[in-house]
Amino acid sequence: MRNIDNKYRSIDFKFIEIPFKNPTKIYELLKHTFLDKIIPVHIGKSSVIFFTVPKKYYIFLNKQDVPITWCKISLGAHSIIIIDRKNQVVYKCSFSSQGNKNIIDNYNFIQSKINIQCPKFINIVSHLPYIITCEQLLTGKFIETKDWDNNHFQLISKQLFSLFSTSKKSEALDINKEILKINSFNINNSDEIKKRLAIIGDNIINYAHSFGPISYTKAIIHGDLTNRNVVITGNRASFIDFDRSSFSYPEFDYYLLAIDLQTYLSHQINYFNFFNIAKQLLLDEKAHSIPMPAYVKKYSKIYSEKSKDLLRRLFIYRMLVYSISNITDTREGIKLIDHVVKLIT
Repeated sequence: MRNIDNKYRSIDFKFIEIPFKNPTKIYELLKHTFLDKIIPVHIGKSSVIFFTVPKKYYIFLNKQDVPITWCKISLGAHSIIIIDRKNQVVYKCSFSSQGNKNIIDNYNFIQSKINIQCPKFINIVSHLPYIITCEQLLTGKFIETKDWDNNHFQLISKQLFSLFSTSKKSEALDINKEILKINSFNINNSDEIKKRLAIIGDNIINYAHSFGPISYTKAIIHGDLTNRNVVITGNRASFIDFDRSSFSYPEFDYYLLAIDLQTYLSHQINYFNFFNIAKQLLLDEKAHSIPMPAYVKKYSKIYSEKSKDLLRRLFIYRMLVYSISNITDTREGIKLIDHVVKLIT
């Protein structure tokens, strides 16, 4: 798939809440906006919520028969998620080259027939410069952060065992290859962002080279394991959003699960606090208490402390690159990079 210039940014799409005092008049005014299409998506107790879409992108969605009026919409940095509960399907619609990559990666995982509970694939439309996929809407409940307990951890790790057991393999670390793979999520950033990330990546490479050959047990991982990507039905866990899945280190799934939960429990939900907590749980002394399933511990316990430290720093770099890919403001991206550098040095 060829790279494309980003025609739209997430700020070109926005939600507008209009009170019931006079929504009709305001809506009539808004819908004649020259550049945007205003779509009603939700009626609340005292207001209507509209979603503003650039007209050309709305025409694109219309041509692909993607329903959008009165559907639940989630807006990401590179794509729109449209949930059609009436027909029990989910549409993922990209509006950037990074969005295309994410959607294709998720599609490839679902189509790979790996033995894990996930949505069934329905359709894909490649209408460059954009891509749309349609998949089954999973029924069940997402785990609320406040309701998280060890039973959820046991259920999730048990379901993910099938990924681990069918794909695990001991592999010598090729640190240059690992950094290159992580940097593939860095395709749309400014030259300044890429330069600053490259310095961190080079430092990790030099650190890895300082203590000779290392081998780790790797397997297929979810790659974005948070409670928001897990659907519980009875005693079964199903998973969504596999755009970051790869053959990687199983510890990464559980690092992210623990750090993300602590970030949300702190009620300071931002990237800066996420990395503060990552430092506390991964790099501070006596803080290596992140829960791991027994099948991961079995292999990781043979690693030296230096090898474990390298793995944790590689994870932090991976999450930094992913986080930066969601930030459209270069200045904000540089601030986050500088913040993380202070934490890990």
